[in-house]
Amino acid sequence: MNDDSQPSGKAPTFVTLYSWGTGSPVRVAEFRLTQSGTVELAIVEPTEATVARNYFDHGVDVDDDRRTVLPNEEPEMFMRGLLTPRRSSYYSFADESGADNPE
Repeated sequence: MNDDSQPSGKAPTFVTLYSWGTGSPVRVAEFRLTQSGTVELAIVEPTEATVARNYFDHGVDVDDDRRTVLPNEEPEMFMRGLLTPRRSSYYSFADESGADNPE
């Protein structure tokens, strides 16, 4: 898990959602920014995927929660928005763009 965020000018291309409900991180879902500029969601753990589906379907808050961005409207901003710190102790997002993940 890499928690480093991308520089402000470059959008992350691979963001993973982890669940901490068991005390250890469990990979729940993967958000991928494709070369064509769309965001794809891959569910890894279906029993924990409600949070990932909610963000994908309803968007993520950006600009200090002043607006919500959907993945099909502003894909790069959506990917950055996933990495915005949240007050959740059960789920966390990690930028794994530099990991050995094919794009």
